[in-house]
Amino acid sequence: MLSLGGFFQIGYVTTDLERSVDLYAKRFGAPNWFTFDTGALNPDRPYASFVGLAWIGAVQVELIQPKNVEQPLYADAMPKGGFGINLHHLGYLLDSEAEWDAATIGLAALNIPVASRSTVEGVVEVLYADARPVLGHYLEYVWPQADGRKFLLDNVPRNRGDIVQKSNR
Repeated sequence: MLSLGGFFQIGYVTTDLERSVDLYAKRFGAPNWFTFDTGALNPDRPYASFVGLAWIGAVQVELIQPKNVEQPLYADAMPKGGFGINLHHLGYLLDSEAEWDAATIGLAALNIPVASRSTVEGVVEVLYADARPVLGHYLEYVWPQADGRKFLLDNVPRNRGDIVQKSNR
């Protein structure tokens, strides 16, 4: 059995990060985002993306705009024909090497293939498991070390996500 405890993030792919952030600000009460270019942070990785992260209540939202829309990890989920935002993954936060090992063992036992795995030494381990045949999306497992926790969790702005207009109260 694979535990899905530790859910913390919903991840989307988009054709336009700036427009997606603007949409979240105007429609969902989330104007505050931490954005970055993965290519600038990790130039050795073959595929780079523009990423936006924001907390909305207790859930972190990740918006990903691949620089190459044919990037294998994101291509199937990318919106077709213009601007769009599509579900890509649910993210699970792991707190220890033991939890990381249990997740990788659990995925293997269930024959859920690992589609991508990356490491920034001493910062974070990340893997995407291809659960699309069963769940319709990827599972992302994130094990941040101290610097990774600061970058991926603590530095990400918090938004209340209030979408009720004062005139509607």
